[in-house]
Amino acid sequence: MSRREATNRVRLRRSRAALTLLLVACTGAAIGAGQDAAPMPPRLAFTLSSGLTYDDNANLTRPASGRGSVLDNRFGLQLNEVTRQQTISFSLDGLWRLGNGSAGLQQPALKLGYTLNTGNTRISLNLGSERVPVNVFEPATLPDGTLSATDLVAATGMVTQQSAGVRLETGLSGPVGFDLASTYDGRIYSDTTSTAVYDSRVRSASAGLHWRMDRATTVSLQASASATDYAKTIPTRARSHAVTLGFERALRPDLTLQTSLTQSSATAATGGVTTSRSTGPGGSLGLAFRDARGTASVTLTSQRDALGLRNQLEFGRSLTLADGSFAVTAGVSARGTNAAQVVGSLAYVRHLQADTIDLNLSRQIGLSSSTTDQASTVLALDWQHPINQFSRLGLSVNLSATSAAGSGSADRASRRTLEASWSHDLAQDWQFSAGYQYRALDQSTTGRVTSNQVFLTVSRKLILLP
Repeated sequence: MSRREATNRVRLRRSRAALTLLLVACTGAAIGAGQDAAPMPPRLAFTLSSGLTYDDNANLTRPASGRGSVLDNRFGLQLNEVTRQQTISFSLDGLWRLGNGSAGLQQPALKLGYTLNTGNTRISLNLGSERVPVNVFEPATLPDGTLSATDLVAATGMVTQQSAGVRLETGLSGPVGFDLASTYDGRIYSDTTSTAVYDSRVRSASAGLHWRMDRATTVSLQASASATDYAKTIPTRARSHAVTLGFERALRPDLTLQTSLTQSSATAATGGVTTSRSTGPGGSLGLAFRDARGTASVTLTSQRDALGLRNQLEFGRSLTLADGSFAVTAGVSARGTNAAQVVGSLAYVRHLQADTIDLNLSRQIGLSSSTTDQASTVLALDWQHPINQFSRLGLSVNLSATSAAGSGSADRASRRTLEASWSHDLAQDWQFSAGYQYRALDQSTTGRVTSNQVFLTVSRKLILLP
C-alpha cells in the first residue's frame, strides 16, 4: 500500500470511535429491520498505520519551506452494508501528527453514501467533509469537468472540502417518471496569505419529468439552475438557469437518436456588478450505436454560458475487453470566430496476467473565475506489478493543469506528482510499504518549484464484522 492510499483510507478521531461504532450498529439494525429478505452481514473494518516521512520542500515554495521529518499515526473506520434494496457506506478518518512544528489530532474526514432502489424508485445520498493540508490535496474536477485553478496554486495552509448530493428518481418502471437532484461543493482555505487562493462554492439543482410514450420513445422536460461564488479580493459569481425539452427515439434495437432544445440564461458578476450576460436557445443532437463489444456515439452540442454559445462536436467509443475496459471521446469545442479547441477523455483499465494498468486522461473547456475560457487537463496513471505472492511494485503519475483557451487570458498552472512504491505483506493483515514521491508546481507567474519525499509505512487492517 502506498502512502497516498494510506492517506486516503485512514483518518480517525480516536475519541469518537466508540460513539461511531454505536451509531453504525444502530443504523444497520434499523435498515435491516425494514427489509423483507434477510440482509447480508455488514462489513466493518478498522485500519491503522504509522508512517515516517521526510520532505525537502513540503510547502512547495521558493525558497524551500517545511523541510523535515513527520511521524503520522493514522486511524480509520469503514462500514459497508449491502442488502437487496439498500447500500450504505460510511467512513471516519483522522491522524495524530508529530514533527515539523505540529502535533496533535489532525485531518478529520467523514464520508457517507446511501442508496435505495425499490425498482420503481431510486434515492441516493452522498455527504463528505475533510480538512487536509493543501500540499496533499488532489485537485478535484468541478461538475463541468474543469478544474479550479486555486486547487493547483495553493501551496501553504489547509483546505476544508465539503460536498453533498441528493437525487430522487420515481417512475423508473412506469410510463411517467419524475426526478429531483441537488449538489453542493465548497472549498474553504485557511492559514494562507496568497491572493491567488480563495474560497469557492458551487451549487446546482434540477427537476425533471419523463414520459415514456412507448417502448422506443421518451419525452422529457427539465428545469435546472446553478450558482458559483468565488471569495476573491473582489468577489465574483456566476449564475445560470435553463429549461430543456428532450426527445429520445430508438430507431432500431441497436441505434438511438437523442435530441434536445434548451432555453437558458447565464450571468457573471464582479463586486455585485454584472459584467457578462447571455440569454437564448441552445440544444443537442446525437446518435448512439450499440453492438456486442460496446457503444459508439456522435454528439453535437450548443451550450450557453455568460459569454455566449459554445459549440462542441464529440465522437465516442467504449469497449468491454476480456481483461479490462476501454472508453474514449474526442472532439472539438469552439465559440464564435475563436479557434477550435481539442476536447476529449480516455479511460483504460487492463488486467494482465500479472500487472494492472489504469489510465485516465481528460481535457475540457470551461469558464474560469475571471469569466474567461480555460482549458483543464487531468492525467492519472497507475501501474501495479506483483513481485511474488507477498510483494508488489507500484508506480503512479498524476498531472493537473489549467491554461488559457481561445481568445481569453488565464494564468497557466500545473501540479505534477510521481510516486514509486514497494509493498510487502509482513503477516496476516499487516503490510509494510516504502517509496519515493516527486512533486512539482509550475506557474506562469512564479515559475517552477519541486519537492522530494521518501516514506516508510507500516499498516494493519482489522475486520471487526465479517
